[in-house]
Amino acid sequence: MGGLPGRPGTGPDRAAGRAPAPGRPAAGALGAAPPRRAGVDDGGPDPGDHARGRGGGGGRRAPADARRTGGTYVAPLVGRRRAARGVRRLAGVGAIPLVRRGAGAAVRQPAGGAGPRTGALPRFGAHRPGRRGPPPGAARADTVGARRGSDRAPCGRAAARAAGAGRVPAPAGEPARVGPRPGLPAVGLRTAADRVAAARGQHPRPRGSRTAGAPAAGRGGVAGRRHAERRLPARGGSLERVVDVVVTSTARRHAWWLAAVVVLALAARLVALRHGLPHAYSADEELHFVPQAARAADGDWYSGYFENPSGLTYLLAVVFRLVLPGDDATRLLVDDPALVYTVARLTVVALATATVAVVGITGRRAFGPAAGVWAAAFVGLTFLPVFYAHHALNDAPTLLPLAVGLAACLHLHERGGTATAALAGAAVGVAAGTKYLAAPMVVVVGLALLLRVVERRQRLLPALRDLTVAAAACLGGLLLLNPFVVLEAGKFWDDLSGQSAQAATVKLGQAGSAWAGYPVTLLWGLGLVPVLLALFGLVLAWRRDRGRALLLVAFPVLLYLVMASQDRWFARWLLPAYPALAVIAGHGAARTAYALRRRLPPVLRPLAVAMVAAVALAQPVVDVVRSDVLLLRTDTRAEALAWLASRQAAGRIVVEPAVPGSYRRDLREAGFELFPVSRPFQAYELGLRPEVIDTYRAEGWCWVMVNGHQRDRGVAAGLPGATAYYRRLAEEGAVAFRVSPFGAAAPAPAFSYDFSFNYYPPAHHRPGPVVEVHRLDDC
Repeated sequence: MGGLPGRPGTGPDRAAGRAPAPGRPAAGALGAAPPRRAGVDDGGPDPGDHARGRGGGGGRRAPADARRTGGTYVAPLVGRRRAARGVRRLAGVGAIPLVRRGAGAAVRQPAGGAGPRTGALPRFGAHRPGRRGPPPGAARADTVGARRGSDRAPCGRAAARAAGAGRVPAPAGEPARVGPRPGLPAVGLRTAADRVAAARGQHPRPRGSRTAGAPAAGRGGVAGRRHAERRLPARGGSLERVVDVVVTSTARRHAWWLAAVVVLALAARLVALRHGLPHAYSADEELHFVPQAARAADGDWYSGYFENPSGLTYLLAVVFRLVLPGDDATRLLVDDPALVYTVARLTVVALATATVAVVGITGRRAFGPAAGVWAAAFVGLTFLPVFYAHHALNDAPTLLPLAVGLAACLHLHERGGTATAALAGAAVGVAAGTKYLAAPMVVVVGLALLLRVVERRQRLLPALRDLTVAAAACLGGLLLLNPFVVLEAGKFWDDLSGQSAQAATVKLGQAGSAWAGYPVTLLWGLGLVPVLLALFGLVLAWRRDRGRALLLVAFPVLLYLVMASQDRWFARWLLPAYPALAVIAGHGAARTAYALRRRLPPVLRPLAVAMVAAVALAQPVVDVVRSDVLLLRTDTRAEALAWLASRQAAGRIVVEPAVPGSYRRDLREAGFELFPVSRPFQAYELGLRPEVIDTYRAEGWCWVMVNGHQRDRGVAAGLPGATAYYRRLAEEGAVAFRVSPFGAAAPAPAFSYDFSFNYYPPAHHRPGPVVEVHRLDDC
């Protein structure tokens, strides 16, 4: 009986050491094959196999669960069910599994199960009898077409059609089969070079030969195929065009597209980088990160501040020490705040742009090159990630370690490895050390290992070992960026508890529910069509690989459940979920473009990707461009400051607390005396009463500057004192100056902690709130 490559059979010809009779197929073969040619390897042992360590000996019976195929049992490859399916798939077309050098492919045995032991395994040193699994050192077996949708050369029926396959006459009593033309040898092709050579009409090299046109032995898979493409002479066949265009040109084209997306994302983040400067109108940017980083750059690394983790603070401190002139960053922040904030924002832009590249690579590894380009576009050219990359905040930088952790978790689920588990844990620790909201990502690391155990890819004890390593790496990454958490554990816990308590209370003037609010923010922060593509991609990913789909969707769902349970919510608090959502949406967009291309006429097929891009990216790109152009315009608060500074007769003025400290300092330099007003904003609104105006008039505070961000939150909250105060101020104080961010014909939208500060509604024509300067009567 003839055997598959690497497995000698037990027929009379093989037992006697003779080749089968010319013109007659070996008994039990997977379809008839032409007679063996001189100097051509058919995959069976030859007299030199024992000397080279590839020969027979050490027989092994077919396992009991071998699958029946055409009257013969084809045993699955040890531990390689996917390859075994490839063997059964190719059995109907006469193709033979491709085996790397020194590895056996399958064990075949007559259907009755009788007869002597068959299927000799190669010996690699001393192989103990009865040992389960392949011998030590055996290479992994592979088959043509074992992976559907991969970028391998056409194989199986596709290879047969590409080579001009037809019906091959079969001996009497056996059905005809589809196989290569009689001129092409149906032999065991051990490497990708042999496959390409056979498809080109050339004969594979004899075993042991080293011709100039063939690669070294043992090189298989994608690397061997690419090596073969470089070494073998070019021919004009259809297979060469498929290999060159699909593998080489397509990969390079997607790489160039990914690079183009990264460049566009960088440009979108650099535009309007200096908006608002020299004043940082974002309270978080002014209070929480840049001043702390300036003090750390001057040597004061412990600030006693744990409301936000210090990962971004310490990174900015290092950058300040390297870039800023002089040794006093704190003093420079007062003298030239525009320079300090520009350096901080450039650092954030660099991290945000790197995030785009990492998300693209993650999508490529998960679903292919096209999906990687789409994923990069959905995180690089959408509104919310671009807008917050303009500020020196920790929202955009957190996405980089999260994207690295997501890629590591996907690789950990697929390949395993202690080093990969350590990388995933360290990335999550760094992300949590930059923003506390990234901490739930640690669940994804444990889920990846749990899925490996459930899917029987890894035993429990090694999985627990990898989980321990990942936990230690996560803790190390967190403490590396926040070392004073250990030294000041009590202070850290008090600040963290206070931050959590604030998140559990309703923000003054905030309306709506977080359960419904967060999904709505995705429709404009990420885009309506990208969200639909993410849902479509999730369905496709679930059907293809449920474990991978679960890893991608686990963190967004968990983050949503954690944050929606709080009464206070903002769109940027869901921003850490955007990398995973972008990868899923990229998969949906790539599959949509592929399906559209198949259904379009041949003339319009090259436009399929452009059509999908026009629909999917129209809203996000328009929003990004409009936001960048808007931020280039003068802020309303800056215009009000210029008007006040231009007045020669200065005096006493009441300025509401919705402006940064540098703004108040410029007013003092212009000759104004400022009424003492302290933050927080909510306390100021809660303390307003109509009687305060009498105090202003009596003490000579004749100017009152009203900030729309401050006033609207009190009015929206329905505070009776604040409402009566602003009503009386409008009645007893003339409006000397007023500037609005809205267009002339556009109605002012309602107050929102998202739209009023990120200027997303089209009614916004310039950044900033409505600013009014009142002059009190009889003052």
